Amino acid sequence: MSNRFKAKLYLESEYIFTVDDRYVPSEPCRHLQAEVKYLKKLHPEDLPEWYVTGRMYWRNGAISAKGVKHLLYVPTYYLCFAHQMYTYDNLFVSYGDEIKIFEGADGDDIYMGYDFWLTGPMIIDFVNGAEKYSGYDVTEIRKELERKKEWFYELNS
Repeated sequence: MSNRFKAKLYLESEYIFTVDDRYVPSEPCRHLQAEVKYLKKLHPEDLPEWYVTGRMYWRNGAISAKGVKHLLYVPTYYLCFAHQMYTYDNLFVSYGDEIKIFEGADGDDIYMGYDFWLTGPMIIDFVNGAEKYSGYDVTEIRKELERKKEWFYELNS
Protein backbone atom coordinates (compact mmCIF):
# COMPACT_ATOMS: atom_id res chain seq x y z
CA MET A 1 0.00 0.00 0.00
CA SER A 2 1.31 3.42 -0.85
CA ASN A 3 2.49 5.58 2.04
CA ARG A 4 0.03 8.15 0.82
CA PHE A 5 -2.92 5.97 1.93
CA LYS A 6 -2.07 5.03 5.51
CA ALA A 7 -5.49 5.72 7.00
CA LYS A 8 -8.22 3.09 6.85
CA LEU A 9 -11.00 5.70 7.01
CA TYR A 10 -11.44 9.02 5.23
CA LEU A 11 -14.45 11.31 5.74
CA GLU A 12 -15.59 14.42 3.88
CA SER A 13 -16.37 16.46 6.98
CA GLU A 14 -15.46 16.59 10.63
CA TYR A 15 -17.72 16.48 13.67
CA ILE A 16 -18.16 19.62 15.72
CA PHE A 17 -19.33 19.58 19.34
CA THR A 18 -22.20 22.05 19.85
CA VAL A 19 -23.34 23.92 22.97
CA ASP A 20 -26.41 21.69 23.33
CA ASP A 21 -24.24 18.56 23.77
CA ARG A 22 -24.63 17.21 20.25
CA TYR A 23 -22.12 16.36 17.59
CA VAL A 24 -22.98 17.61 14.13
CA PRO A 25 -21.04 17.22 10.90
CA SER A 26 -19.36 20.35 9.61
CA GLU A 27 -19.75 21.54 6.06
CA PRO A 28 -18.03 19.13 3.67
CA CYS A 29 -14.36 19.97 3.25
CA ARG A 30 -12.52 20.33 -0.02
CA HIS A 31 -10.18 17.60 1.22
CA LEU A 32 -10.77 14.35 3.07
CA GLN A 33 -10.32 13.96 6.82
CA ALA A 34 -8.09 10.95 7.58
CA GLU A 35 -9.63 8.90 10.41
CA VAL A 36 -11.52 11.99 11.57
CA LYS A 37 -8.34 13.70 12.80
CA TYR A 38 -6.09 14.92 10.04
CA LEU A 39 -6.92 16.98 6.99
CA LYS A 40 -5.33 15.36 3.94
CA LYS A 41 -4.90 16.79 0.48
CA LEU A 42 -6.90 13.94 -0.97
CA HIS A 43 -10.17 13.88 -2.83
CA PRO A 44 -12.46 10.82 -3.02
CA GLU A 45 -11.41 10.21 -6.63
CA ASP A 46 -7.73 10.02 -5.51
CA LEU A 47 -8.30 6.91 -3.38
CA PRO A 48 -7.34 3.44 -4.69
CA GLU A 49 -10.05 1.02 -5.81
CA TRP A 50 -10.00 -0.91 -2.53
CA TYR A 51 -11.65 1.98 -0.68
CA VAL A 52 -15.41 1.53 -0.43
CA THR A 53 -17.30 4.81 -0.56
CA GLY A 54 -20.66 5.69 0.94
CA ARG A 55 -22.38 7.02 4.08
CA MET A 56 -20.77 6.18 7.39
CA TYR A 57 -20.72 7.94 10.72
CA TRP A 58 -23.48 10.25 9.44
CA ARG A 59 -21.44 11.62 6.53
CA ASN A 60 -19.86 10.65 3.23
CA GLY A 61 -16.52 8.92 3.22
CA ALA A 62 -14.41 5.95 2.22
CA ILE A 63 -13.09 2.94 4.15
CA SER A 64 -10.39 0.49 3.13
CA ALA A 65 -11.48 -3.05 2.30
CA LYS A 66 -7.83 -4.12 2.14
CA GLY A 67 -6.19 -5.70 5.18
CA VAL A 68 -9.41 -6.80 6.88
CA LYS A 69 -8.73 -9.52 9.49
CA HIS A 70 -12.13 -9.91 11.16
CA LEU A 71 -15.75 -9.05 10.37
CA LEU A 72 -18.81 -9.50 12.54
CA TYR A 73 -22.29 -8.91 11.10
CA VAL A 74 -25.04 -8.22 13.64
CA PRO A 75 -28.51 -8.02 12.07
CA THR A 76 -31.42 -6.33 13.79
CA TYR A 77 -34.77 -8.08 13.49
CA TYR A 78 -36.97 -5.76 15.50
CA LEU A 79 -36.47 -2.25 14.06
CA CYS A 80 -37.36 -2.68 10.42
CA PHE A 81 -39.45 -0.43 8.24
CA ALA A 82 -40.55 -0.85 4.64
CA HIS A 83 -37.64 1.12 3.18
CA GLN A 84 -34.84 0.28 5.63
CA MET A 85 -33.65 -3.30 5.21
CA TYR A 86 -30.13 -2.97 6.73
CA THR A 87 -30.32 0.47 8.36
CA TYR A 88 -30.20 -0.80 11.95
CA ASP A 89 -27.77 -3.68 11.29
CA ASN A 90 -24.08 -3.40 12.16
CA LEU A 91 -20.95 -4.73 10.50
CA PHE A 92 -17.99 -4.54 12.84
CA VAL A 93 -14.63 -4.32 11.05
CA SER A 94 -11.19 -5.14 12.47
CA TYR A 95 -7.82 -4.82 10.78
CA GLY A 96 -6.03 -6.57 13.63
CA ASP A 97 -7.65 -7.82 16.82
CA GLU A 98 -10.32 -10.47 16.90
CA ILE A 99 -13.77 -9.02 17.60
CA LYS A 100 -15.09 -10.25 20.94
CA ILE A 101 -18.61 -10.23 22.33
CA PHE A 102 -19.36 -9.71 26.02
CA GLU A 103 -22.67 -9.53 27.82
CA GLY A 104 -23.23 -6.18 29.47
CA ALA A 105 -24.82 -5.64 32.88
CA ASP A 106 -28.13 -4.84 31.19
CA GLY A 107 -28.04 -8.05 29.13
CA ASP A 108 -27.10 -6.30 25.89
CA ASP A 109 -24.07 -7.46 23.94
CA ILE A 110 -20.90 -5.38 24.02
CA TYR A 111 -18.48 -5.67 21.11
CA MET A 112 -14.76 -5.09 21.57
CA GLY A 113 -11.70 -5.29 19.34
CA TYR A 114 -13.18 -3.67 16.24
CA ASP A 115 -11.76 -0.62 14.48
CA PHE A 116 -14.90 0.65 12.72
CA TRP A 117 -18.56 -0.25 12.32
CA LEU A 118 -20.79 0.17 9.30
CA THR A 119 -24.55 0.26 8.83
CA GLY A 120 -27.08 0.28 6.00
CA PRO A 121 -26.11 -0.27 2.37
CA MET A 122 -22.41 0.10 3.25
CA ILE A 123 -22.59 -3.38 4.78
CA ILE A 124 -23.09 -5.15 1.44
CA ASP A 125 -20.59 -2.96 -0.40
CA PHE A 126 -17.95 -3.51 2.28
CA VAL A 127 -18.52 -7.27 2.48
CA ASN A 128 -17.98 -7.44 -1.30
CA GLY A 129 -14.83 -5.32 -0.98
CA ALA A 130 -13.42 -7.36 1.92
CA GLU A 131 -13.89 -10.55 -0.08
CA LYS A 132 -12.22 -9.07 -3.17
CA TYR A 133 -9.33 -7.09 -1.63
CA SER A 134 -8.64 -8.97 1.62
CA GLY A 135 -9.57 -12.49 0.57
CA TYR A 136 -11.86 -12.63 3.59
CA ASP A 137 -14.28 -15.57 3.66
CA VAL A 138 -17.70 -13.92 3.73
CA THR A 139 -19.77 -17.09 3.28
CA GLU A 140 -21.43 -16.94 6.71
CA ILE A 141 -22.06 -13.20 6.45
CA ARG A 142 -23.71 -13.66 3.05
CA LYS A 143 -25.95 -16.40 4.50
CA GLU A 144 -27.02 -14.09 7.31
CA LEU A 145 -27.59 -11.20 4.87
CA GLU A 146 -29.78 -13.48 2.75
CA ARG A 147 -31.68 -14.63 5.87
CA LYS A 148 -32.27 -10.98 6.80
CA LYS A 149 -33.42 -10.18 3.26
CA GLU A 150 -35.94 -13.05 3.27
CA TRP A 151 -37.25 -12.00 6.68
CA PHE A 152 -37.55 -8.39 5.52
CA TYR A 153 -39.54 -9.25 2.38
CA GLU A 154 -41.78 -11.65 4.28
CA LEU A 155 -42.48 -8.94 6.87
CA ASN A 156 -43.21 -6.29 4.23
CA SER A 157 -45.24 -8.36 1.77
